[in-house]
Amino acid sequence: MRRIGLLRLSRGCRKISPACYWPKRDTIKKNLNVARENYVTRENYVDAGRAGVSQRVFLRHARSRVAEYRNGAAAVTSNAREMIMTSNSQTDSETVIVAETGLGKYQVEARMGDAALLIDEPQAAGGLGSGPNPYELLSAALGACTTMTIRLYANRKAWPLERVRTAVRHSRASLQAPDRFELDIALDGSLDAVQRARLMEIAERCPVHLTLARGSDVHATLMPGAGAMRPIDSTAHMDCMREACAD
Repeated sequence: MRRIGLLRLSRGCRKISPACYWPKRDTIKKNLNVARENYVTRENYVDAGRAGVSQRVFLRHARSRVAEYRNGAAAVTSNAREMIMTSNSQTDSETVIVAETGLGKYQVEARMGDAALLIDEPQAAGGLGSGPNPYELLSAALGACTTMTIRLYANRKAWPLERVRTAVRHSRASLQAPDRFELDIALDGSLDAVQRARLMEIAERCPVHLTLARGSDVHATLMPGAGAMRPIDSTAHMDCMREACAD
């Protein structure tokens, strides 16, 4: 999600619009900190308007999220903290937090590290169309990992690869049928046939490709109480890409 402009949330701001009016001078610093913590963007406001959400309801929802994020660290229970630390130490991988925004039927916000993005369904499916759907994210992850792994290998070999482009198509006959991913990869640059063939081999060794091809164990755990959750960064993906390119 590209943050185009942060909404300034304040009682000193009587009118809110996509143009983002400024609050009174003595509340600017406070509101900037609130906006950064809340990740409320211009797109959020526009989506709320499309869904028929009033400004008053939108601001009340946004302020409640600000309070939630500010108090999240203090609200973490000992059990929840232990689960987070245990999960991180066992998997040694990223933790992504996904939560409903309260806007539209399906819109959720995903937080990973210092970044955030909206995930939704298209308007034709009853959503706001404010972000990619989960399957599109899965295809994007495969395409991104493939492109990045090829780039890492080409840079290590000092090959004249100018640009990598990947198109990903995902399909499945039914919920129980196996998924199919098809990739079209364009390699721009003065590469010979041997180099191109080797880069295509490396593409099939990218970490996300291997994750999808060999399957995964997925487990869900009910969190005790209302413990807070926090995103956790790691270098697991980069470590796997380096391993794939090690030769």
